[in-house]
Amino acid sequence: MEIFERLLLNVTVACGFSFRWIDNPAVVELFKWLNPMLELPDRKQLGGRILKKTTKSLSETILNDAINDDLGIMLAFDGWKNVAHQNLLGSVLFTSENSMIIWKVEDISGKRCTGDIIIDETKNLLKNLKNKRLKLMD
Repeated sequence: MEIFERLLLNVTVACGFSFRWIDNPAVVELFKWLNPMLELPDRKQLGGRILKKTTKSLSETILNDAINDDLGIMLAFDGWKNVAHQNLLGSVLFTSENSMIIWKVEDISGKRCTGDIIIDETKNLLKNLKNKRLKLMD
C-alpha cells in the first residue's frame, strides 16, 4: 500500500494535478474497476500524510547522498523578495553529481542587509552543515 500511495503522489506531482483529482468520481470508478479491493486515499490523505511521509523519506535520502559525497558539496546563495515583499535569503547545496538540495530559506526582512549580516548567516550555515557531517568542496 505504501508503494501505491507513493506512486499516486508521483502521478499527482508529475501531471500537475490538484490533490482533488483523487476524489473525482470518474477516478474512483476507474480504480474500483481495476481492482475492487483497492482503497484509494482521499485528497486530504494524499496532500497530508502521504506527502509528508514521501517528502521526509526523499529528504533523508538526498541528505545521506550529500553526507556520503566523497568530493564534498558546493554551497550557493540567492536572495529575492516574495509576493508578500519579504526579503528571503536562500541557500542551496550541490553535490559532485549535480544533485541540488534546497537547504534553507530564511526571512531576513527584519534585518538590515549588510555584509556583516550575510557573513554571520554564512558562518551559522557552515556550522550547521558541519554538525550534519556535510563536507564542503575545497
